[in-house]
Order: sequence, then C-alpha cells, then structure tokens
Amino acid sequence: MRTTVRWAVRGLAVAVALLVTAQPVLGPFALFRDGDPVDYETLHAVVGGILYNAVLLLVPLAPFTGFRRRW
Repeated sequence: MRTTVRWAVRGLAVAVALLVTAQPVLGPFALFRDGDPVDYETLHAVVGGILYNAVLLLVPLAPFTGFRRRW
C-alpha cells in the first residue's frame, strides 16, 4: 500500500510540475492571441484550478512518501 501511495504522489508531483511549466505560457497567449479559436484565458483558469486542487492533494500525502532528511 505504501509504495502505491508513493508512486501516486510522485506521478501527481510530475503532473503538477508539467502544468506549472505550461501555465506561464498560457497567460500571455490569453493577452496576445485574440484571433485564435481557442479561449486561452479559460484554459489558463482551468489549469490554475487543477493545479490548486492537485497541490491540496499533495500536501497531506507528502508524509507518506518516506522522505528522509540527509545532512
């Protein structure tokens, strides 16, 4: 069970890292690409909402990852 939670947290952390990388690109697209059929402002807001909820899931699951401090 513990390894399943550990892999789930790692996968969620990788997904959050990828979405955080894409988020600054979507913001300027909303400002400077008015003629595109894609609504980048809404997409930016949806990705932000997903990130918010994913981080709220990561915080309580972090102690189950088995992280140990090494000095």
